[in-house]
Amino acid sequence: MSQEERYLIRTWKYDNWHHEPEGICLYDQSCVICHPAHSALLTKGFTDFWKIWIEPRCQGHTYTRHTIDLYKEAQEFSNCEQIEGIFTSLVETIRYQQHIPPASFETLVESLKFYWEITSRFGNWKILYSNPSDTSSEDLKMTSPQDQQDISVSTINEESVGNTVKGNKSLEE
Repeated sequence: MSQEERYLIRTWKYDNWHHEPEGICLYDQSCVICHPAHSALLTKGFTDFWKIWIEPRCQGHTYTRHTIDLYKEAQEFSNCEQIEGIFTSLVETIRYQQHIPPASFETLVESLKFYWEITSRFGNWKILYSNPSDTSSEDLKMTSPQDQQDISVSTINEESVGNTVKGNKSLEE
């Protein structure tokens, strides 16, 4: 099972648990109810990161305090190899407009590493606007994922979600 499928199943189960709190609650760092992002935690850098990168490129919908914490943690590192685990966790703290991001989590992590480097650890988003006529392969990779699997409600129901969550609800609700 792919990382995206595990994410989708986990968030779906978690949302259903909030509707009918029975049994053991899974831990989901992307839940804005359980892990709200307080405005005191927001920085201009994070706001730029969200507005310039997450919303348009990843189709991010919501973030949590964990998203902010991981963003700040990534800024403290100086070596790109050290931050891969942070970015892997960070992409799973976001809820996406279409339930999953427009590209694989692996692609998002690689893209995050790229932007982390060119923006000096997310410190200089203005660098992206130095030559607006430039288009990079990064843009193409993020907007037209060719290998993204189709993960649908029927896939989830076939993957034993129905056995563990009472009151199955469609993702569209």
